[in-house]
Amino acid sequence: MARTRGRGRRDLKSEINIVPLLDVLLVLLLIFMATAPIITQSVEVDLPGRDRVAGRQHQ
Repeated sequence: MARTRGRGRRDLKSEINIVPLLDVLLVLLLIFMATAPIITQSVEVDLPGRDRVAGRQHQ
């Protein structure tokens, strides 16, 4: 093993490993895509009709 003189620890470059970050983001995306249809189908919202909204504005 040959060593170069004068380099030592100064040439160490730290780089961010992107692959684990992308793995986590893709898993989160899949979870949100799988749960979004379930959430939108299970929530019931009673929207007011036009007559009820118009009646409240005139009073």
